[in-house]
Amino acid sequence: METGLAGRRAAIATPTVSLGLACARALVAEGARIAICGPSEIELHAGLHDLGPAVTALRVDVSSPDAAQAFVQQAADRLGGLDILIVGGSKPLMGTFTDTPLEDYEAALQRDLLSIVAMCRTALPTMHAQRWGRIVVITSAGHKVIPEFIVANATADATHGLLEILALESVVDGVTVNGVQLSLDLNDGTIPGVLLDDFGTVVAFVCSAQARLITGAMIPIGSDADVGLS
Repeated sequence: METGLAGRRAAIATPTVSLGLACARALVAEGARIAICGPSEIELHAGLHDLGPAVTALRVDVSSPDAAQAFVQQAADRLGGLDILIVGGSKPLMGTFTDTPLEDYEAALQRDLLSIVAMCRTALPTMHAQRWGRIVVITSAGHKVIPEFIVANATADATHGLLEILALESVVDGVTVNGVQLSLDLNDGTIPGVLLDDFGTVVAFVCSAQARLITGAMIPIGSDADVGLS
């Protein structure tokens, strides 16, 4: 199946390096070129060893809106433009309402909402102008709450609302905006390794030409037991 991704340019800033690499592998397999970021340059380069020159690693921590905006601009400069933006917040931390301090909410809003807003604001003008674009945002909660992940639930709801509005505003220009909800291992908040290849495949499809009519969707990946979906 021809996905229409050959030659497309993608910026990837995900909660973990493993998620970013899963997306990069799937997109490179379809002929896309990638700029991927992460706070650990060593970890990034180790994972990119088998992906070849189609992938550029940028050592950037996108947990602040200014740095997040700078990453997207750097990625566009390196790639000669931008067609695809794949982003996510931070790795969710466990905590109940009683034992979670206010500062944790403030930090999460910076990382998991405002940084995503900054990256989308930087990428969207170019996508609208060229009348083609794909934005995929990784979240960790569905429409039902995940027990003992109070901050992730709160920020996920805000992110979902943002995505739905962006999807409505962007669809007339050929730009789709979707979310991918990834299952969590509720014992430690990590992502089951067996999901990574499937995750990358789903993200690549959402970015493809065949998915041009899919926008404003929240797509769950993982078991119902993990994410509380029905």
